Amino acid sequence: MIEQSLNEVIARHGVSVTYTKVQTSSYNPDTGTVDSTTSNFTLKSYPKQIKANAYNMPSLIGKEVIMFYFNAKALKAVTSLSLKDSITYNSKVYNIDSYSEHVYAGEVLLYKVVAVKG
Repeated sequence: MIEQSLNEVIARHGVSVTYTKVQTSSYNPDTGTVDSTTSNFTLKSYPKQIKANAYNMPSLIGKEVIMFYFNAKALKAVTSLSLKDSITYNSKVYNIDSYSEHVYAGEVLLYKVVAVKG
C-alpha cells in the first residue's frame, strides 16, 4: 500500500532528471588529471528545493540545494549511489552531497538525495 502510494505520487508529480553515475576514475600521469567514465540514466524524481540553515544543513548555507526523491525500484538501474555522482535538472547540474534510504517492512522504498548546484 505505501509502495503503491509512493509510486503514484512520483509518477504524477515527478519530473525526468538525468542521473550521471561515475563508473570508473583513473589518474592520467601524462596530463596530471583524473579521467572518469560515466553513464547517464533518465529517471523520474520528485525534486524539492530546500533552504539550508544552521539547524538542518549548516555547511550548505547560501548554496542552491535540491532534495530529490526517487522510487527505490527505479533507482536500481544505477546500482549504487555515490557522492561522486550528479543529477541534471532544469539544465543545471547538482552534485550529490548526501543521501538516505527509507525502509518499510524491511524493504527500501524511497531514496532521498540532497544535491548542491555545482
